[in-house]
Amino acid sequence: MRMRKGWTIVRALVGAVLLLIALSLALARGPGEARATVDELFAAPAGSGDCSRGDPCQLQTALNLATGGETVYAAAGTYTGTGAAVVTVTESITLYGGWDGSPSGPLVRDPDVHPTRLDGEDERRVVYLAWGTRPRLEGLTILRGNATHAPSNAGSGGGIYSAGADPFIVNNVITRNVGTTASLSAFGGGICLAGGPARSVVEGNVIVTNMANATSQGKGGGLALRGGRALIANNTFRDNVAGFTSNSMGGGLATLNGRARISGNLIEANRAMPTGGGFGGGFYSQFGELTFDGNTFLSNTASVGALSFESNARITVTNNLLAQNASGVFLRGNAAYPVTATMIHNTIADNGDEGVYVGWGSSGYCTVTMTNNIVVSHATGIYIYDDPASQVTATHTLFYGNGVDASGPITSTDEITGSAPQFVDPGAGDYHVQVESPAVDAGEPVPWVTKDIDGDERPFGDGYDVGADEFVPRMIYIPLIVQSG
Repeated sequence: MRMRKGWTIVRALVGAVLLLIALSLALARGPGEARATVDELFAAPAGSGDCSRGDPCQLQTALNLATGGETVYAAAGTYTGTGAAVVTVTESITLYGGWDGSPSGPLVRDPDVHPTRLDGEDERRVVYLAWGTRPRLEGLTILRGNATHAPSNAGSGGGIYSAGADPFIVNNVITRNVGTTASLSAFGGGICLAGGPARSVVEGNVIVTNMANATSQGKGGGLALRGGRALIANNTFRDNVAGFTSNSMGGGLATLNGRARISGNLIEANRAMPTGGGFGGGFYSQFGELTFDGNTFLSNTASVGALSFESNARITVTNNLLAQNASGVFLRGNAAYPVTATMIHNTIADNGDEGVYVGWGSSGYCTVTMTNNIVVSHATGIYIYDDPASQVTATHTLFYGNGVDASGPITSTDEITGSAPQFVDPGAGDYHVQVESPAVDAGEPVPWVTKDIDGDERPFGDGYDVGADEFVPRMIYIPLIVQSG
């Protein structure tokens, strides 16, 4: 009994001492310094502190302290590195850029005013995401990455490499990155996603001027998906290049053996090769199951297809605009790996020789079903290579201004011909239809398509409009002029 009472007194004394130490440390910090909570860490380019808001640390130090679930705020400025990557993420954290760096007061985060730059200096990969994690990257500028000498998957993901993670990559600028400058297999100059167990999300980013391979074959100038699942939505892919040889594929992005929904993106002025060759100026896919909806493919360049699908692709293409590209849609399978495509409510205009090209040489094996599409101003609107293993069935297609509307073994019914589609201003890239367009109310009902490329309700009026756009009258406000006197 006496021993137990003694231990109780000792424990009380120890607790009192620890409490005094904690109070002394709190007073030493002063009232102006907000100590980092367990779920918030703060970093600055010249930081060397304890990762609190009042005393930020190096960015990699903050990431190393995280155990999962934390939010890391990176102050404005430029962050560089000395190892394989500028930053390595091994936990499911949130990394926010754009923090203004203030030590107290309301926490301000504005990436436009306070840009946070992660700079690979053309020497190293910028961001590496470890397997099994689910991090969020938001409000960052990721630039000048080079994965040529990366110890893991060299040549892939100069800007961001996701090694089996399932990240949320949201509202970032990803620019001037390269997968490799050597003769390596190259996938994804800006981003490479290597299939995680769940689904990656790439949304709201500006992905511009990236290159998968600066010397030879590359796939996915802006982004490459290699297996796994992804949502790729509402991004801008512009001026990206896949590679420098004729078998380079996917100037804007490429998916290889993956499942993806690709929605609401602007895919513009990308090139499979700088000289105009290659496959898929805007997009290339092989061995995938894909859904495209509401995308705009504009002024992309490749020898074969702005939008190219090969080998066991299973695709649904709805409410997309393909205009002013060097070529249109290309589909090619083979006996072992056929292609199945459903194309509904697309506008395909001004894309060089063919609007839709099916099969090539002895490679065909495509089954294509087309409903309510506009196909205008090509040498040949729909061309199917003379291949008995391929089949194209089209209904309610508005053909206009093609040298030949359809060539090859195509079954086409309820064609809409003889009148121009009445686009608003195609020279300026505006392919909305006007009220006088023969596309208005001319389509076949497709009940599961309830929106158009702009998100307007479909159908509007007496029926479904043909093409990506459903004509909806816009309210015009006339200013009221009051004269005095």
